[in-house]
Amino acid sequence: PPQIESVVPIPDNAAGGPVADKPRNVILQVNFDEPVLPTVVSGKTITLGPTGTLTTSGVLQPGTFDKLRARLLGNAGALTETFIAGEWKLGNQYQTSEFWTTDLCGRNSCGGEVFCLPGPEHLAVEALAASLFKSGEPASKGLFDGIEDVAGNSLDGNRDGKTQGPTAFYNLNLPENKTGDNVRWSFFTADTIDLTAPLVQSTAPALQSSGAPLLSPLEITFTKPMARSTLNSENLDLAGTEKATGKFWDTWWDVVSENLPRPEPPPAPLPDPQQTKALVRHGGLWAETDYQSAVRSEVKDLFQNCFFPSGGGACVPTAAQPYCCNGTACAAGEVNCKVCGF
Repeated sequence: PPQIESVVPIPDNAAGGPVADKPRNVILQVNFDEPVLPTVVSGKTITLGPTGTLTTSGVLQPGTFDKLRARLLGNAGALTETFIAGEWKLGNQYQTSEFWTTDLCGRNSCGGEVFCLPGPEHLAVEALAASLFKSGEPASKGLFDGIEDVAGNSLDGNRDGKTQGPTAFYNLNLPENKTGDNVRWSFFTADTIDLTAPLVQSTAPALQSSGAPLLSPLEITFTKPMARSTLNSENLDLAGTEKATGKFWDTWWDVVSENLPRPEPPPAPLPDPQQTKALVRHGGLWAETDYQSAVRSEVKDLFQNCFFPSGGGACVPTAAQPYCCNGTACAAGEVNCKVCGF
C-alpha cells in the first residue's frame, strides 16, 4: 500500500512556536512514496456560502473533490465545517499533490496571480484512505472514495505496514495514536506573504562544461523549496545538436524532483524543506553533441513566486534583452542565447 512520505507545511502544534507560522501564500504539498491514482489525488474543491454562492471558504459543495482537503480549525483545535476552496494538482510522476487556493492576494514578479490561505489561522489538512475490498487486505473496493496507488491498494496512512481503511484518523501532530488510515495534520499561517523569487543554485553538468555522462540525469538545484507540480517537461527544456552532422537530438525526457534536506517519514523531525532538486531524466545523450537546457518562468516555488533569474544574480534583463543565458542578458536569436548548456 502507498504511504505519505512527507508533507509541507510540517505538523505544528503551537502558533508562533518552534516551527514558524507559514506565509499565507504557501502551497500545501503531500508527497507519496510511490505513484498514486491521479483521479483520487487531483481535482477542484468547491465551497459554498450560507446563500449557496461560491466562496473562497465555506461548506463543501455536494460531489466536490474531497479526498484531500484543507479546513479551518476553531478554538483549541476543534474541527469546523469551513473548508478551503482550491485545486489539488498532481506532479512529480504521480507522487506529489499540491493545493492552490482561489483567494487571489497578489501577483508575483512575472505578473502571475498568487493565491492565499486564510491567515493568521489554524488549519488542518486531511487525506482519506479508500474503502477496502476485504478487511486487513490492501486492495480497495473500487469506489474511488479515497487515496490508492495505481495498482488499487488503499493508503496506509498510519505507516504500520497494514491497511485499516477509512476507519479513523491518524494525526501526524500526535503520532502515538496509530488507529485508522485516514491522515490529518495541522499548522498555523501568519498574516504575511513570501515574495522572494527562487534562483538556480547549481546545475549538473555544469554550465558550458564538456564530457557529460551520457546516461546520467541533469540536475537543477533551486535556492528555495519548489512547487513540484510546476517542475515538468513543459517548463524544463532540453535540446541538442550533433556537431558533425547538425542533426537534432531526438529522444524523450521527463522530470522528477526531491525536497532538500530529504525528510524522514512523518512526523518529520526535520524542518520544512529548504531547497528542491529537479532531475531531468532522458533516453540517453549523444556523443559529440552540444546541449542546451532551460528553465522557464512558469516554474514556481512553494509560495507561487516564479523563477526569475534577474532577482539577485549577475544577469539583469532589459526589454530588449529579456532572457538570461549563463548569467548574461540576451535576446532571442542572439549567439549567446543559443549556447546555454553543456
